Amino acid sequence: MKKLRKVIQEHTGKIFPGIVSLVAHKGEILFFEASGLRSLLPEKVSMTKDTIFDLASLTKVIATAPSILKLIEDGELTLEDDLGYFFPELKNNWKGEIRILDLLTHSSGFPPYLQPGQETREAYIDKLFRIQKAYERGKQVVYSCINYIFLGFIVEKITGENLSEFTRKHIFEPLGMTDTFFMPPASQRNRIASTEKIGDQILKGVIHDPAARKLGGISGNAGLFSTAEDIHKFALMILNSGAFGDKQILRPETIKMMARRWIEDRGLGFAIKTETNKHFGSYFDENSLCHTGYTGTSLLIDLKNEIIVILLTNRVHPEDTNKEEFSRFRRIVHNIVAMELL
Repeated sequence: MKKLRKVIQEHTGKIFPGIVSLVAHKGEILFFEASGLRSLLPEKVSMTKDTIFDLASLTKVIATAPSILKLIEDGELTLEDDLGYFFPELKNNWKGEIRILDLLTHSSGFPPYLQPGQETREAYIDKLFRIQKAYERGKQVVYSCINYIFLGFIVEKITGENLSEFTRKHIFEPLGMTDTFFMPPASQRNRIASTEKIGDQILKGVIHDPAARKLGGISGNAGLFSTAEDIHKFALMILNSGAFGDKQILRPETIKMMARRWIEDRGLGFAIKTETNKHFGSYFDENSLCHTGYTGTSLLIDLKNEIIVILLTNRVHPEDTNKEEFSRFRRIVHNIVAMELL
């Protein structure tokens, strides 16, 4: 994949300090390389293939949505269950009618985000529960971190375990994803890609997303850290109808349900290729799933052609710039991979 390597080299050091990229086709890894730097400040450190990244919103599809789907399989909830069922205090207002399906597909009525301030974690949660409606439920898609924060709350409400504990037991350990976790241990700090400089602090192993940070680093919308190799294992499970080796993580019927288009371009977690979704590039079709993370991460899975594209960068290090340029770079990469393999 000479053209892919050339494009990556041309953009590394310009719109992101460093990148780990992995492309696989029909179970074979065709491209797996690290370029650039995983840290610019306080010192320059080279990127390596085993670098651990702050995945940002990839948390939604690698941790939160699979956890909810697992609980549906276990008979603990249904797509039609509403927030009022789990949180009786919400029963008498519009939030009480929001269904699990609405949260998974970003069609709940919640606004995109709630920026935390200086309040405590408990006060921020109280603000989330009192938030005002932005649009009518089920009428449109408005991508919102708040949807997945509530899904994380529901996992904890049902199981008595936070999202970190539940995903470790039911997803990451069975998949052998040994470098995937919320709140990464200090022993792994030297492998973590740095993100943004906030005040005098350069975030490294501390979640970049302000809401997830306010919630203590374990949240349904963001907070997960992982490597390209671990994400590849997760993607293989999706391609293999929920199985990985001799383990069935999710049932084949659940994977089909997840990959179905429910409203606009939304599956249950992932976006599905439509004419309006720009992240996929020009060649992948409606058999493809994609999700991105604000820090400069993305995962694309072509279900029909069994293609996986993983791009992990530290785009926001040391400053949060080049968002649009990075989005264009992602589309170019996806086009190059599609032209090579389709």
